[in-house]
Amino acid sequence: MTADMSEGRFLSTVFCDDVRQEVGNKLSFMGVYGPQLVVPAFPTTIAKLCFVITARTPVNRPFEALRFRIHKDDSILVEHDMTAGLRDVLTRMQSGPDDDVLTVIGVLQVFPLALDAPCRLKVRADTEAGELLGGLLQIAAVAAPD
Repeated sequence: MTADMSEGRFLSTVFCDDVRQEVGNKLSFMGVYGPQLVVPAFPTTIAKLCFVITARTPVNRPFEALRFRIHKDDSILVEHDMTAGLRDVLTRMQSGPDDDVLTVIGVLQVFPLALDAPCRLKVRADTEAGELLGGLLQIAAVAAPD
């Protein structure tokens, strides 16, 4: 189901091994994960994990505050406040072509990520109007054969 952007805000996340800047201001995502990342066994260490977080809001409701958070189960693993850069981003966006949606993208990286047991990584964003939910990555071990 897709969100009606004229009615509200939307947060999405791409979970991947690496993000590369390409010619023409393009981003390439390497090793994109679906809803689950499977490791051989626990404990384990993931060398690097990237989170490409996209926050969208209707142009008539620009973000006044925006902080991205990544949770490992119930504790905060990393957070990044995007608020200070919002004014510059929104000024550049509004001086561009007419659009009904404003987009803010953040790339957060965690390295290394040591894990003792299966867990869930949840992405959230705090705004002046409340919390946005932005995806979940479940980390599990390969199932042992019966």
